[in-house]
Amino acid sequence: MRHRLAAIDGLDSTQGLLIARNRLEFYARLLSLFLEHHADDPRRLRQLTQDGDTAALQGVAHALKGVAGNIGASRVRVLAESVLAALHGEAQDANSQALGLADELEQLVRQLRHALDSDE
Repeated sequence: MRHRLAAIDGLDSTQGLLIARNRLEFYARLLSLFLEHHADDPRRLRQLTQDGDTAALQGVAHALKGVAGNIGASRVRVLAESVLAALHGEAQDANSQALGLADELEQLVRQLRHALDSDE
């Protein structure tokens, strides 16, 4: 599983394992919890963007920023930070940023499911 996780684009499994004190089973559990709570976030981000619900969009981006940092999902964390900056007027086009975050998160979710579900 360590090799499958290391192969996931956008996931720094070394950093994630460091946070998990190098306990692979615990890290896998953290990743499973991430999937349980955030697998639907790409759809939510797209819907919130379409609805123009910036308060809820900010909440989802803020949650993703924190949890992504804790599992080593560096690109998701950076994109979530970009969404937050755009919502606070520090960057351009929050909607575009949010859709980019949704796309990146969707890919991460797909790859994590594959890595965690594999019986190899």
